[in-house]
Amino acid sequence: VHNAGQTYHQTGEYVKAMELYQEFLSTARTTLGYEHRDVAIMLKCIAQIHHEKKEYEKAMELYTEALRIGRITLGDEHPEVASTLNKIGNLYCERGNYDAALKVYQEGLKVEQSVLARGHPNIIVTLTNIAQLHWHKSDHTAALWHYREALSIQQEFLGKYHPEVAKTLGNIGLLNYKRGHYQCALFIYKEAFLIYRSLYGDNHLDVAATLNSIGLVLFKQGVYDVALRSFMQSLRIRQQLLGEG
Repeated sequence: VHNAGQTYHQTGEYVKAMELYQEFLSTARTTLGYEHRDVAIMLKCIAQIHHEKKEYEKAMELYTEALRIGRITLGDEHPEVASTLNKIGNLYCERGNYDAALKVYQEGLKVEQSVLARGHPNIIVTLTNIAQLHWHKSDHTAALWHYREALSIQQEFLGKYHPEVAKTLGNIGLLNYKRGHYQCALFIYKEAFLIYRSLYGDNHLDVAATLNSIGLVLFKQGVYDVALRSFMQSLRIRQQLLGEG
């Protein structure tokens, strides 16, 4: 029932998914009791549907109950607890409550770092989420630290030539650009460009986007001829891939 519910959930068939989740939850409560890990997991699944439907208050109520039961049955330091914390952080983010989101993400990160391997993708996602929140709050130093920590893990476990590495470099480059650190931004954007080109060749939208970013930095530095060449290269790739319109 749970697996069938997940299948319907993933395809956006919320009514069918909810029916199966509720059936599993009722059975679990009857046979296992109200405070069992399977109950916590199912509450989180139901909360996710409400979350995706933007029924935030109901989602938060269920996430909170899932977290409470998860901590009782699994302990404070467990991947399932970290997962629920991150769901709550995502919900706070979507509602614009960035201080609360940051606090919950930091709590989730602490759990992840204690129970997951250093290279686990969830740690990278949480570090990136925290970096983005610090950026939103204009705490650029903290944002940069978390981006660099994510980058270090990605380079160690994914290798230096990986699209996720290039993406994080792009975020670091943009942060430096916004701060007016143009030379640093240029260096980092060029590094991202080399990765994208080595992975995808010359004609790819990520290559074009990075060339445009390089052009913006060069323009700010007053190197207008080189900036124009970078913009034209970016435009040519986009026109080739997307058409003239």
